[in-house]
Amino acid sequence: MALKTLDQAMLERSARDPANVAYQDPAGQLRSGEIAAGAFALSRLLANNTTRDTVAICLPSIKEFPLVFFATLMAGKTAVPINFLLQPRELIHVFKDSGAELVITCRQFEDKLKPLGVRTLCIEDFGKPAAASSKPEPAKNPSDVAVLLYTSGTTSLPKGVKLTHANFLAQHESLRQVLDLPRFHMLSALPLFHTFALTVAVVLPAVSEARASLLPRFDPGEVIEALPKFGANALVAVPSMYRMLTRSAKRAGKDAKTLGLTLAIAGGEKLPPDVREEFETVFKHPLLEGYGLTEHGPVVAVNTPAINRPGTIGKVMPGVEWRIVGSEGKSVTPGEEGELQVRSASVMAGYHNHTESPVNAEGWLATGDLARADKDGFVAITGRIKELIISAGKNIHPSEIEDVVAEHPSVSENAVIGMADKTRGEAPALFVVLHKGATLEPDALKDWLRERLADYKMPRLIKMLPGLPHGPTGKVLKRALKMHLAE
Repeated sequence: MALKTLDQAMLERSARDPANVAYQDPAGQLRSGEIAAGAFALSRLLANNTTRDTVAICLPSIKEFPLVFFATLMAGKTAVPINFLLQPRELIHVFKDSGAELVITCRQFEDKLKPLGVRTLCIEDFGKPAAASSKPEPAKNPSDVAVLLYTSGTTSLPKGVKLTHANFLAQHESLRQVLDLPRFHMLSALPLFHTFALTVAVVLPAVSEARASLLPRFDPGEVIEALPKFGANALVAVPSMYRMLTRSAKRAGKDAKTLGLTLAIAGGEKLPPDVREEFETVFKHPLLEGYGLTEHGPVVAVNTPAINRPGTIGKVMPGVEWRIVGSEGKSVTPGEEGELQVRSASVMAGYHNHTESPVNAEGWLATGDLARADKDGFVAITGRIKELIISAGKNIHPSEIEDVVAEHPSVSENAVIGMADKTRGEAPALFVVLHKGATLEPDALKDWLRERLADYKMPRLIKMLPGLPHGPTGKVLKRALKMHLAE
């Protein structure tokens, strides 16, 4: 069977069932036929407004996002979803690096974008999508770059990950074999510039029987209300979101059955045991852990309702090869730790305007994550190579400390990073947020930890903070915690 492009796949799905409701948000619905007609009409507008190969999209999680996304592809251009939480300096870099001069946005973001030297078109000015006057002409080559996704820089500016039409369709094929797509109705409050949301909440509903209900922002109370209101049965979120959802559901006296929830998957960062246990106690339903990264478009592995091993990310997706490599570059045996590497048709085409790549000549993507696998092939992520703390020659994974601290009844949230230490070279620094109304002194917490941690894992520094810095998906931004080390 010949490979397709994303817009070809969308048009085929639209032709099969134009009345199918693919997306909905609080303002209304978008049917498959409307995507095809509206995207074609809008693609003509885009082609008339820029000669560049890229078009930036700066929109919240609303049904117009997929319309603009597919219009960009039908115009033969590459979509550049914009993280609207970036600072002006970072946004200017993204526009300059991607070459995008035109941004499709909305009134909400127009004032933020205008001073940055780009032209804007607001969706409020489009009116109702017109019917296509002639047959749409989809993109030609599956190996063309469909999307440039800019990853958040840690010590440098964001880099553009090049994901092709073929990358996304390979993800669709893998997900089709794992999820029951005709019954998969996802409620998403993740921003659509996030790689997982883009794949599952934008691409999947356009090319398959899956459906997405979108919320413009994450609010745990609104998510609890929206699940039964929209008839959604699946949730995908990061652990910090599930922590807040659990508290909201507990206050409302809701569980999975009353909300109609049949599938809940956590990803984006390691799932703390206490988050999973609290969720399952309140919702009376499993919280499954998955794993992915932008450079893989993104899903690599996931637990499923039928095969679930808590504490692991499950087994790798169909079509994905994997190995765990030790310091000497050779695969390790089950139970040993090393770097997780993957190879599949979902692996990115490279970084835009960069020659270096984590993908070797044989197609193996070095994830930068440390992992162990058991004899049954279940993989557990143990930490990030860059976050590994080496103290007096001993390896310390931040999660080894974070999971223990999370068990303290007064602790709402915590994070561990490495700090310089004259004696040990490096030592753990612990940052703690307490539950509302709780009191706990650093010395008292240290005494509590001494009974539960090995001496070499004891934090050298413990700081109580009113809150931890979070990214757009709720993931803790550990690089931002370093500023507190100098205080």
